Amino acid sequence: MRQQNSFTSKLGRPSFADLKSGLTVGVVVIPQAMAYATLAGLPAHHGLYAAFVPVLLYGLFGSSRFLSVGPAALDSMLVAAFLVSLKLPDLGAYIQAAIMLTLLVGAFQFLLGLLKLGVLVQFLSKPVISGFTTAAVLLIGISQLAPFLGLDTLKQPLAQFKASSSLVLITSSIGLGSLVLLFLGKRFLPKIPIELIVVVLATAATGIFQWYDVGVDEVGHIPRGLPAFDWSFIDYTIVNNLLAFAAALAVLGFLSSMTIIKAAESKTSIAESNPNKELRALGLANIVGAFFQSYVASASFSRSSILMGSGARSRWAVLFSALLVGFSLFVLTPLFTHIPMASLSAIVLFSLIQLLSFQYPKMLWQQARAEFLVFLCTFIITLYVGIIEGLVLGILASLIVWVARSVKPHYAVLGKIKNTHYYKNINRFSQDVEQDEHLLLFRFDAPLFFANKDYFNEVLMYEVAKKGTNLQEVVLISRGISYLDSSSIELMHHIINQLKLKGIGFSVAGAIGPTRDAMQRSGLMEQIGVNRFFSKTSDAVSYLKGELEATEHSENIAAQTNKLKP
Repeated sequence: MRQQNSFTSKLGRPSFADLKSGLTVGVVVIPQAMAYATLAGLPAHHGLYAAFVPVLLYGLFGSSRFLSVGPAALDSMLVAAFLVSLKLPDLGAYIQAAIMLTLLVGAFQFLLGLLKLGVLVQFLSKPVISGFTTAAVLLIGISQLAPFLGLDTLKQPLAQFKASSSLVLITSSIGLGSLVLLFLGKRFLPKIPIELIVVVLATAATGIFQWYDVGVDEVGHIPRGLPAFDWSFIDYTIVNNLLAFAAALAVLGFLSSMTIIKAAESKTSIAESNPNKELRALGLANIVGAFFQSYVASASFSRSSILMGSGARSRWAVLFSALLVGFSLFVLTPLFTHIPMASLSAIVLFSLIQLLSFQYPKMLWQQARAEFLVFLCTFIITLYVGIIEGLVLGILASLIVWVARSVKPHYAVLGKIKNTHYYKNINRFSQDVEQDEHLLLFRFDAPLFFANKDYFNEVLMYEVAKKGTNLQEVVLISRGISYLDSSSIELMHHIINQLKLKGIGFSVAGAIGPTRDAMQRSGLMEQIGVNRFFSKTSDAVSYLKGELEATEHSENIAAQTNKLKP
């Protein structure tokens, strides 16, 4: 009884809102799962397996009530693009490689969770995610046009139309009709499971008009029930070919999940996720799923938005969606045989269009040109070079932008706002500030380390020279300096000595704890003088002008260091 209570307390108590949300997602995921499996180049039933077993595991061990795990468009497209490049001999080898890939993805995710490397989420910026996703959406969309229009390939479409015009017309009519219904349902009936209705109508029309006699491509036979637990897919000879891609897909799946979770938490003001727990839950979901012939399960933007919008209160909503898929596998699979593939392609295209947004890059262009270049770089490389290359080089581009900003951060010379005690940037308040020719109030707005120490020295000495021979004291406003490394400390010793040779003193105002610690350990505090540390800029100015009695206050501030921490 205690175990049951403990389990319930961790999972939450089921509610009617959870049941409604879960069943709604379950109804949506059934056609989506089959559509995304075909996108991945796999038989449709592998998508249903991925929407059942991994979802159960995530519902039990995940941390977010708003995350819908299972087949996802982006991962499906990546799996297809990668496995096709391996040129496997037949469909059996292709399926085996896809399941083996799922096991490796899960193993990577679980290992990262055990090592508490959830901080990886911080290394993928939103411009990279947006550029990557936009390019991937276009690639997936192009890959779906052929089945959507009833063509074998997109090459020589007119020749294919002449060879089988009736088949192409019927299939494209099914695809276009399905897509129109999806948009109308989304616009006018947003609360109904329009994907399921579209599949039912397309299947009914195919049967009534006997379009399968013309050759309309259908889902075909789907095995009833869940396959037995099996490990015969494990093949160590192909592991080397899969490892690098599996690692990339594991990180991408985790980052997609955390992106959705953070978006949900920002809208609901409910912060309940744990990145490392998410990694372990996703890893376990994919590991166990592989032994039941699932392919890679990840987070779905569209289905997660349903959980958010329908007010899911606990992870029971995720479990209810999995149970509905399980019921369908054991009871309803004969009804799936005649689903036209064009309607599934329409569902994929519809989902992709929901992901496509030009507002964010437009905002970047207007407000942050450097980040727009990161978006554009990621987009172009992903679109024209490759999926993995786009992601890796996008991350590299964002790091280059960060390094460039770190090398030459913002700095300011401060002056006193007239008739106040405030000190502000003289370039922003040029008509309202008073400057003292004897004082240089220099503010540096970044950690000081080896990459920007030369820039710090350059701009500080430039401002010292501008002040001229009347300068008597430099006050370093160090609120923005949260870190000093050994290179910058060595430079600070040199700067203080150079200023002393010129008869110029040196003081520090607003230094935070870690900065004071570094200065105390390195001897900088002793070189500067404990009585030259001030909590506020105004205190420093008053003291240096002789308007403030010395300096027990300053000494107390300076003495607040942590000598025990190296």
